[in-house]
Amino acid sequence: MEIQGFDLTEVNPLFDYLNLLLKKKCGKAYSLDFKLLDDEYYLLELHLNRNNHCVSNIKLEFSSDGRPGVYMHSYTEPKQENKKYNSFLRCVVILLMKHLIYFDTSNTGEKRFEFIGSNTANWISDWLLISKFGFWLNEDDYEPQTYKDLLKFKHLSKQQYSTLRQQFKTTFLRRPPQARGLEYVLDLKGLDSDSYLQLCGELLNAIKC
Repeated sequence: MEIQGFDLTEVNPLFDYLNLLLKKKCGKAYSLDFKLLDDEYYLLELHLNRNNHCVSNIKLEFSSDGRPGVYMHSYTEPKQENKKYNSFLRCVVILLMKHLIYFDTSNTGEKRFEFIGSNTANWISDWLLISKFGFWLNEDDYEPQTYKDLLKFKHLSKQQYSTLRQQFKTTFLRRPPQARGLEYVLDLKGLDSDSYLQLCGELLNAIKC
C-alpha cells in the first residue's frame, strides 16, 4: 500500500488553534509547523520553533504492518532539554494523527490512522507514555496489569502518583537490560480528542519558554 494524498480539513483549524495557544503562553517568537514528507519511510515532521529555529521536533515513521499507523521519533536540542517541549509535541502529534485523513492505492475512499507507537530507552519515558498519554505495551502480559489502569486522565493524588511512579521504576529496573527498550502503542480509534486537547493545554502551561 502507498499513500496517495491527504485531506487536512480537520487538521488545519486544530493546528492553528494550538499555535495560538503556544503564542499566548510563550510569545510571538514561538511557533509550531508541520510538513508532510514525500519519503518512503517517514510521513510527517512536527517542529516547535523559537525565532524561526527548530528547538524540538517529532518525526513520524509510517507503518503498514497489518494496521496503518506511525511510530514517533523525537529530538530536542541538548540546550533546550528539560523545558517540556517534547511532552507538548507528543500531545500535538496524537491530535494531528487522530484527525489526519489519507488516501491510498486501494481506491476505497478516505482512511484514518489506527495507532501511534513509540519505542523507549528508559523508565521515565515508559512511565510518561503510560501515565500521561495512555499508551500501553505492545507485548502481552509483560507488566503487572495494575499499570494498565493508569489512565492518563485518572485523578491521582500527589502521593498516589509518586507511589505508583516509584513502583513502576522498581519493576522496570528488574528487567534484563535487553528487555528495557519496549514498544508502546496508543489506539487512535475511539480516542477522546477533547480530553487530549485539554491535556495539551496542561502540558503547554508546564513549558519553560
